Amino acid sequence: MATNLELDDALVYRAMQLTGIRTKRGLVEAGLQALIRQYEQQEVRDLRGRLHWGDRPAAPPRRKGA
Repeated sequence: MATNLELDDALVYRAMQLTGIRTKRGLVEAGLQALIRQYEQQEVRDLRGRLHWGDRPAAPPRRKGA
């Protein structure tokens, strides 16, 4: 899908330095993948304590700030 984006040059430069990704397209794709992964991981974390695995006890409650 072709899309035109106006990106912050300093942000793009810093991301390229940190990741070693050499193209803006690569940065955008990596960023989208990271964003999706972050939200999917949150969905899994939201299930904590709601799933029961046979005879195994439920996980203990998490400490605040952990």
